[in-house]
Amino acid sequence: MSVQVCFAGAEVPQWSRIAYAAGVRNFLFTAYPYVADRLHVPFFQVGPKGRCGHPLPPHRVLGETEGRVIMDSGLFTLLFGAGKGSTGKSGIFRWYDALVEYIRSLPFKPSCVEVDAQKIIGVDETWTLRERFREDLPGIEQVNVIHQEDGVKSVDRMIEFSDYVAVSCQETRIVYPGDYLPRLISLVRYIKSRKPGIKIHMLACTEEPLLKELAQDVTTADSTSWLSINRYGWGGEQRPRQEALDSIAAQMGRLSLDCGYNLTKNKTRAEYYATTYIAARKFLREYSEFAGPQTSGEPELGVK
Repeated sequence: MSVQVCFAGAEVPQWSRIAYAAGVRNFLFTAYPYVADRLHVPFFQVGPKGRCGHPLPPHRVLGETEGRVIMDSGLFTLLFGAGKGSTGKSGIFRWYDALVEYIRSLPFKPSCVEVDAQKIIGVDETWTLRERFREDLPGIEQVNVIHQEDGVKSVDRMIEFSDYVAVSCQETRIVYPGDYLPRLISLVRYIKSRKPGIKIHMLACTEEPLLKELAQDVTTADSTSWLSINRYGWGGEQRPRQEALDSIAAQMGRLSLDCGYNLTKNKTRAEYYATTYIAARKFLREYSEFAGPQTSGEPELGVK
């Protein structure tokens, strides 16, 4: 058994295309920019935008991969990120309607995270949306999310109701900073004891001790860690040789054509995306070592 780690940030076409070129086949993308655009809510799109400033659609590789693709509802970003303060309780229901419309428009069928709005509309009304989600999107695999607001009764009901549940790891870290790991392990084990065949996703969590411990119980996890090197540097690790970066950058021309964005317009940009490629290779290798074998493909630009 292994935990299939989904590389998050795949809503950005050049990131998902480069990760795919690096051999990544499991992805998580957020519906946030697409739903926000429909509702005229602020959004931030990395890289190119389509006509009239609308976000470009997800790259075709998300529909072609043999791995797992999960689509997050974007609700966290709406409430606490770029869209913070732009909606209230009534806005949750508008978001739900626009999200369902967007999912129906997709040319492929990802696993879709529900509108987990317990913090805004409460547990009972979230259950109303959860049941509607299933009715409105038959044939779409849905992921129902457990939050701190869900007491034992709601968690048990969700386990009975769902084939795929997600655990909000970041929330648990914040609420229980001193002992979040044993709490997460205990929750996962409880879920599996109640329904052994259920799928479990760890939201925003690829911590090695946790995934090692739960490799037999967890189906998927996700993280943007593979993008952190361009943000924070290599830390104590050795930076790739400049020749390796230059070699990969020199091969990125066809990827530029494929994602509609010039990845090598200047030296800074070329090095950024060459680093992204190397980071994707690095994290894919590490996840294979501690989370178990990953669904993957052959690297397109070398194996650095």
